[in-house]
Amino acid sequence: MPNWLVIILVVAVIGGIIGFIGGAIDDKEGSAVEGAVAGCLGGGGGCAILLFYILLYGTMFYLVIKLFLWIFG
Repeated sequence: MPNWLVIILVVAVIGGIIGFIGGAIDDKEGSAVEGAVAGCLGGGGGCAILLFYILLYGTMFYLVIKLFLWIFG
């Protein structure tokens, strides 16, 4: 399994646990499950976006270096 997928899954599980605990504090019926789902989706989605930004910036940095070497190398 790729490292980026493991990172996203771990963050999603941690977000789900935190959401479940936060939802269990409420008095409403089923709010713990709703909190777990919201925490899982929020944590996993946010982590995926950050990893995509890192990939995007890394690719842009690589292309700028290649362009610099092509022009001046």
